[in-house]
Amino acid sequence: MARAFVAVDEATGQLAIRKPRDGEQLFRGTPRYCSLNTHYRKEQGRVDDLWSWLYMLVELHKGLPWRSIRKEEDVRVEKEKCPVEDLLRTCPEEFRKIHEYLTTLKYEDRPDYYGLYSECWAGLKRVRGSFLDRYEWETEIDEEDTAISIAEDDRRTHRPVGRTKLAQKMYPFASTAAFKANILNL
Repeated sequence: MARAFVAVDEATGQLAIRKPRDGEQLFRGTPRYCSLNTHYRKEQGRVDDLWSWLYMLVELHKGLPWRSIRKEEDVRVEKEKCPVEDLLRTCPEEFRKIHEYLTTLKYEDRPDYYGLYSECWAGLKRVRGSFLDRYEWETEIDEEDTAISIAEDDRRTHRPVGRTKLAQKMYPFASTAAFKANILNL
């Protein structure tokens, strides 16, 4: 269902952002979460994935204003006419900053993934959250968490490591270096 956005440039032999195809593109996605570019059948890029991500965050936080609408065309109309203030009402302030940033991106732009991560991290810190916080459906004592905590005791002091250090070991994918890396140089 996805299309590669990177291709080898025939002139240089280097990787380059694939030029958007002309004309109307196939609809790829879920109307509730897809970007307006998708509704307009434009070529989708990295920014369109981020619009979907933001819409999912809003849906999880408070619900999207168009969540009860079924027809794709009606969802598009509702997205177009929905003021940002209504879309993000009661959402964390970081959602607004992310929304503002996404409106500046075009198809070929490489999003600032580290900047997006930093906004999310700032929100998590603002509410004194942690990657180790339990979800509401998790029990008080989680055997896996306990086992990892015991296994990660500081080898010299036999004391548990701090929550931040434990989170970094449990979730290495959240490394800020990974967000800053531009391995494709695009």
